[in-house]
Amino acid sequence: MTTNTQTASKLNDIMNAPLRQTGFDIPEGSYPGTLFGFGEPTMIPVAEQFRKPGGPSATLKFEMRFGLRVKDSVQEVAYLVPVPEGGSVNRRSNLFKACRAMRPDLFNHEGAFNADVTLQSFIGSPATVQVKKNKKDFPQVEAVASPMQGVVCPTMEECAALTAGSDGIPF
Repeated sequence: MTTNTQTASKLNDIMNAPLRQTGFDIPEGSYPGTLFGFGEPTMIPVAEQFRKPGGPSATLKFEMRFGLRVKDSVQEVAYLVPVPEGGSVNRRSNLFKACRAMRPDLFNHEGAFNADVTLQSFIGSPATVQVKKNKKDFPQVEAVASPMQGVVCPTMEECAALTAGSDGIPF
């Protein structure tokens, strides 16, 4: 049970944490990117027009988090993909397509994952990330392709700076 003192402490942590701007306006286009992490799995409601009779009203998804080189900075964009059920990734899913584009060396000649490949194997992988604006004018990932030759993708150190700033907030 949370006490009033603990709640006040969390509020003080939030109130005194330095603020930084996120959600930079990333224009539509293709950018050199690096996969630097995955978000926590979350149940996402299935839109009525896509719901199949007797199908679930929500699906478990998580974000692939990419650092993109946009002009003179590195910005974050997330790609919402299905969570692998029991380690199974459908070959038609966006997760499978993104993984194969980033790291074809982790697949065998038949197109299946090599033995012992995990999602962690893809962290730090370079890619070309195509960004489009959604209906609310937010940048979102449309597709992930193999990295373009000669283009410098963000480093993991540059991507780590994207997550800095939330330290000290207890949730």
